[in-house]
Amino acid sequence: MHYLKSFDECEQITIVGPLLSEELIQEDPIIFVDGAVIFKTQPQIGYSIGDGDSSFLQLDQSIDPQKDLSDLAYVLRQLSSHFKSIDLKGFLGGRKDHELMNFAEVHQFLKTRTNTTVALDSSIIVKSAGKWTIKFKGTFSLFCFGETIVTLQGDCDYTLIEKPLKSVSSHGLSNYSKGLIELENNNPVFIFLNP
Repeated sequence: MHYLKSFDECEQITIVGPLLSEELIQEDPIIFVDGAVIFKTQPQIGYSIGDGDSSFLQLDQSIDPQKDLSDLAYVLRQLSSHFKSIDLKGFLGGRKDHELMNFAEVHQFLKTRTNTTVALDSSIIVKSAGKWTIKFKGTFSLFCFGETIVTLQGDCDYTLIEKPLKSVSSHGLSNYSKGLIELENNNPVFIFLNP
């Protein structure tokens, strides 16, 4: 995607989906996925891409509607490894099948990365393999799509030392953080934050 070549020094990018329900600060780099092009209010900022199945507006780049992956998956595959912080906005709250597939695509994307974070909103953060310090007060849960070795220490009720979290299990459900926690994981981990 030629648009991204202008941001070789950037570590952060915003990707906007069609379910955006918050005010959006529009600054580059920002990608509007298919129907989200309606939120692109500044023509000189951002890039729109999709197969056009949910957009009646012109896109900067059209992709083949006969592809075997979602528009979000296509965009994630275009991101260079220097993007370490990906903020997804407008990808939650619609059809449950789409939401689950978006989670799965984020998991697949992060399996190929290290030290990378994807935020699906302020309460769902996904961490690739790596070591993380997280400042949070409240209930949180860890979830993974594949078995993941986790070390969780710090100011939380339940710590784990090199403990395998089973794939799609409730093993990481309902922990409580009182401040700083340290997380180390060898595969992507979804962190659901409930302040």
